[in-house]
Amino acid sequence: ADTLVEELRPAAESGVGLVFQGASIVTDRGGCAAPNMTRVHDPAFVDGLSQVTEAIHDAGGAIFIQLAHGGLRSMSTWHAEYRARHPDQRQLAVSRPPWQLRALDRAGIISLKPDVLSTAEVWELAEQFGRAAGYAADAGYDGIHLSAANMSIVQQFLSPFYNRRGDEFADGVRFLEAVHDAVRDHAGDVPLVTKVPAET
Repeated sequence: ADTLVEELRPAAESGVGLVFQGASIVTDRGGCAAPNMTRVHDPAFVDGLSQVTEAIHDAGGAIFIQLAHGGLRSMSTWHAEYRARHPDQRQLAVSRPPWQLRALDRAGIISLKPDVLSTAEVWELAEQFGRAAGYAADAGYDGIHLSAANMSIVQQFLSPFYNRRGDEFADGVRFLEAVHDAVRDHAGDVPLVTKVPAET
C-alpha cells in the first residue's frame, strides 16, 4: 500500500482527476502477467489499501482499481525463473491452447501446462472477480476497471483464437456478463468500465 501511495498520489496532486491502479490479480496464486503485481483476493489486505484511496481522495482525485487475471499469459507460461520459484502455479486456460502456442511449447520458447477451466470453475472465477470488486468498494475505490485487453483471461474468453469451448461460455461475452453480474452483486452500483478490443 505504501508503494502504491508513493506511485499514484503525485498524479492526483498534479491535478489528474481520475487515477487507475494497474492490473490487480483476483486469485490467490497464478495469474500474474508481470512481476510484482498486486493480489486482491484477501479482504484484509484490500482493506489496508484504503490508505491508497484516502491519499488519492485527499489530493482531490478519484481512483479506480483494475481487476485482472493473466490466464495463459501468466508468468508461469513465459518466465522460466518465476516458474522454477512457483511450481504450483495454475495456468488457467479457457480451452485447449491453440496449435500456435503448442508449437511454441514444443520448441521450448514457452512452457504450457494449461489447466482448462470447467464450467463450474468459470462461474467461480467470475464470482472471484465480483468478490474482489466488493472488497475494493469497501476500501473506498471509486470504480472498477475490468481488464479485458492485453490478452488477459477476459479477452481470452472473448477471443476465437483462445476460446473453443463447448459449453455456455463458448460465447465469451457470457463470461463478461457473468463477471459484470458478480461485480454488481458484491460491489453494488459502483462505476464499472472495461476496454474490449475488436478481434477478427
